[in-house]
Amino acid sequence: MNKTNQFKPASETAVAMLKRNGFEAFLIGGSVRDFIMGLPIGDIDITTNATPTQVKKVFECFRVIETGIKHGTVTVLIDNEPLEITTYRSEGTYTDNRHPDSVEFSKSLSDDVVRRDFTMNAIAYDFTDGFCDLVGGVEDIGNKIIRCIGDAETRFREDALRILRALRFSSVLGFAIEDSTKDAIHRCKDLLKNISAERIQVEFTKLICGKNAYNVLEEFSDVIAVFNLSLS
Repeated sequence: MNKTNQFKPASETAVAMLKRNGFEAFLIGGSVRDFIMGLPIGDIDITTNATPTQVKKVFECFRVIETGIKHGTVTVLIDNEPLEITTYRSEGTYTDNRHPDSVEFSKSLSDDVVRRDFTMNAIAYDFTDGFCDLVGGVEDIGNKIIRCIGDAETRFREDALRILRALRFSSVLGFAIEDSTKDAIHRCKDLLKNISAERIQVEFTKLICGKNAYNVLEEFSDVIAVFNLSLS
């Protein structure tokens, strides 16, 4: 794994502060994926068993923004670096195919990991102990595979935008989409009609700028047709 890119000191400071106060804390999501791949690291997401109230207490000497307090997320500014810190959580049903109807905070990292979209985005990282990979994400990155966590159709019915995210990642990263995930994309494509044109446009713009765009557009032309209609 290429470690030429490093996390900014602010993220290590935040994790250390949470741990000093008796909580678990990990980096997770796209920043960890990009770190493994040696890509530039973007926004930092931290997951913890601390509740939002406890997080605010830990960082009371810093600016804290309640960006998504209802869903357990606050943003902490350390050295002008915004860090999103979210409490471990499990989620209820998604009646709108986009947002959970309810969120329940958890004390278990595994509860938080299994609710996420793809294995490559669910790898946790601790500055002392390294990677905590509960779903095989490191292996999938090594094999350049995009794979849903658990049942792919369930993941897409929860949040249909994940369909486009899979295609975008395939285009930008040059990864193949695993067969059961691919089949579920084709089966669930009409759920994209429930996603706003603005969100579709953001993902589609990134997709067509990717190095594998032609192959993705050709293979998933039936999916493209659905959300093209939603943009009209």
